Amino acid sequence: MASSAAQQPQADGPVDQRPVASAPSPTPFAANPRLAWYRSPIDSDALAELMRRNNARAWAQTLCHLGLFFATGAAAYLVFANIDGGNWPWTVPLLVLALFVHGTIGPFMGLIAVHELQHHTVF
Repeated sequence: MASSAAQQPQADGPVDQRPVASAPSPTPFAANPRLAWYRSPIDSDALAELMRRNNARAWAQTLCHLGLFFATGAAAYLVFANIDGGNWPWTVPLLVLALFVHGTIGPFMGLIAVHELQHHTVF
């Protein structure tokens, strides 16, 4: 009886024939210091225009985001305050929807803004 370690499972699809490196390099970027990242085909002038900082647009985006956050919070509160025995079949699902939208907006406002602040690209 052959051992199970000697039996190799058969692949259903095509077998990868690429060579496997024998040992990882201690510095994987030393052999190829220039990585082949994808670069979008965009004119450098158009990219500079898109990357130009504008405090007015940034404040408009921030205020709209805060307004949406407070509006969804107010909507969730109003739905919650009006739940009673007669209207719960439609107010409870509406509350769940309002809380979902409010809870989705919150992390985008807090986490993404902090991330961009670390890059000094908020405004």
